[in-house]
Amino acid sequence: MRKDTFEFKEFNLRQDRCAMKFGTDAMLLGAFASPPISGFILDIGTGTGVLALMLAQKTEAIIHAVDVDEDAFIQATENFKESKWCERLIAFHTSFQEFNNRDILYNYIICNPPYFTEEVKEIISAKREKARQNKHLPIYDLLQNAARVLHPNGILNLIVNPTLYQKIRDMSGDFFFVTKEVSIKSFKAGEVIRYILFLSKEKQETSKMDFIIYEENQKYTKEYSALTSDYHMKVIGNQ
Repeated sequence: MRKDTFEFKEFNLRQDRCAMKFGTDAMLLGAFASPPISGFILDIGTGTGVLALMLAQKTEAIIHAVDVDEDAFIQATENFKESKWCERLIAFHTSFQEFNNRDILYNYIICNPPYFTEEVKEIISAKREKARQNKHLPIYDLLQNAARVLHPNGILNLIVNPTLYQKIRDMSGDFFFVTKEVSIKSFKAGEVIRYILFLSKEKQETSKMDFIIYEENQKYTKEYSALTSDYHMKVIGNQ
């Protein structure tokens, strides 16, 4: 196995071309995702293609993936071709704002959006900065364009930090309503670090749940191990 390849139970993920590597956010979002078994799914800002691959594993849907970065597009295409679901996975090299796939309306849209709204102080590559800064895909553009291509009964599924979470809540009703939210903490006594959101065009009561990644001894919680068991190659209960 190449050093730049992350091994999952049912697929391998090359990530040498991508600025942003696979991490816990993507694992949580892909594992929590609840797409329909069939239909059309869209992965926005696909990067390595990991979310598209995770959803391909749990569905029989046709999955399209969009990324504005050429290297990410090439990487995702490579990972798709090497997977056993290659016939259902297609990558597009374009910005989401310019994406137009004829008359398809997606039943499920998933995105791990850029959420660093302030200038990143540490020295990072231009591509990594582009992947991390939301100036290239502002949250308003994301929601507006997701509403444009989502089926009326479809779901938009995101993972966001607390700042972006509040912005989405403030815009509730403009394009979407939050129907379910999962508050993520690293440790039980810690602050919420991420929210996984399920959004719909139809207003309904929001269901809420809390989720903890680590025990105090820094081993994974039973809940995290169970959630990711279909994907994770690591020993249950350990990092």
